[in-house]
Amino acid sequence: MQEQKYDEQKRKTAGTKATLRAVVAGYFIFLGYKIITNKETTMSHTTAYLLGGIFIAAALGFGIYTIMKWRSDIEESKLTDDQAAVSDNEPEVENDDGE
Repeated sequence: MQEQKYDEQKRKTAGTKATLRAVVAGYFIFLGYKIITNKETTMSHTTAYLLGGIFIAAALGFGIYTIMKWRSDIEESKLTDDQAAVSDNEPEVENDDGE
């Protein structure tokens, strides 16, 4: 079986975007936890639990979106057999600065 080839630029971009989205989702979870556990607030405990729960639920939803979008981006970065054959035959291009 032939190894799957990827457009490396698209694959790297997909990973970077997924990492940033995961950091945002993690931060929302942190904020929700801090809202729920904050003892020095004038907010009622019920309101704090509700608001914190909303933050955590939003973070989990965003986390699921992050995974689905990352998988979609990886699928889009796969090269077809024709594209892979062309990329195998292309010579490496030097940078403009001569490297």
